[in-house]
Amino acid sequence: GEGYDLGQYLGLFVAFLQEIPYELPPDELGGRHTTGFWVPTEVLVGNHGDCDSKSAAFCALWGQLGTPVLIVEMPRHVLVGVAIPPRAGQQWVRMGSRTFVLCEVAGPGKLRPGARTRVSGHFRYTLVEPTRRGFAVTRGES
Repeated sequence: GEGYDLGQYLGLFVAFLQEIPYELPPDELGGRHTTGFWVPTEVLVGNHGDCDSKSAAFCALWGQLGTPVLIVEMPRHVLVGVAIPPRAGQQWVRMGSRTFVLCEVAGPGKLRPGARTRVSGHFRYTLVEPTRRGFAVTRGES
């Protein structure tokens, strides 16, 4: 990825996570309740994840580039949006004065960043913004 622009990095990160096999977390694992979620390290090391687990893993990785990420929560599905200018034909959402290119990281299909997704109407979101001390998180609905 040396010399890539943010759009090219986005394609690389999305493709990487789509390659991780889709698998729902069990309700309980080793006597512990999972709440249906695997943390990012488990997604990467265990090589499995569902839509919300892979979205969190994406945020953990992408956050190192210093660009805000939006986790878009719909009934029965989660995807991410990245605060970069959309290219022609890419699907995006606007939050305030920023646009977020929508990305389907769950797979197993290979969809490019901004490919048409199931987003329509009302959704909940979590905005993750890098700061000097870590991350600022804002939750809301749109």
